[in-house]
Amino acid sequence: MTAAPLTEHALWQIVDECDAVERDHWVLGAELHSELLIVTARIVRHSSTHSATVCNALYGLSAQMGEIDYVLSPFEYAGTVLGYETARRTGCQHLQAYRSSGSPTMVLEPGMQIPTDARVLLIDDCITSGSTFRQMRGLVHEHKAQPVGLVTLLSRYEAATGRALTQQEVGMPCRYLLRVSAEIFNTSGGLDQCPMCRDGLPARQNPHL
Repeated sequence: MTAAPLTEHALWQIVDECDAVERDHWVLGAELHSELLIVTARIVRHSSTHSATVCNALYGLSAQMGEIDYVLSPFEYAGTVLGYETARRTGCQHLQAYRSSGSPTMVLEPGMQIPTDARVLLIDDCITSGSTFRQMRGLVHEHKAQPVGLVTLLSRYEAATGRALTQQEVGMPCRYLLRVSAEIFNTSGGLDQCPMCRDGLPARQNPHL
């Protein structure tokens, strides 16, 4: 299968056509707040054309990671669709990582295993602080398998951490289709670090996961 190239300009057009941009006082997780949220679920379910275009482009990035035995994605709507479609195009098995209640780790769906030394590609819709990525990577290592790379639709990593999303930063090859540079406020030192909190605007969780 030949993967279609997708420029950032073309992807922003898709984002706009899917009405995927929402502006409010958003909690992005890990005490991070931002005015801008891109609802990735709207992109992957908008139409067969837009969804296929994005999935093909993500597959193109995945093909740069070499041989892949499994694709692992988090159990969230957009991540599930992107993980499944990448696995289908790659011709390998798709696995899902679930958040374990009350635990900082993730687990595989019941009855599933990752064989020792298997090459596993990590897929997600967006990377922000990197916490989900690190949990999935830890799950792969727990099974003594090899995480070969990270591929995401969006990256907010640089805005959230102040560091570029590079192989040196995350310890493996990483690719993304679109970098989102909207300002992110870290409230770990107090809610006064977020101007929207200072103005008394109610914070909202992403309802589209």
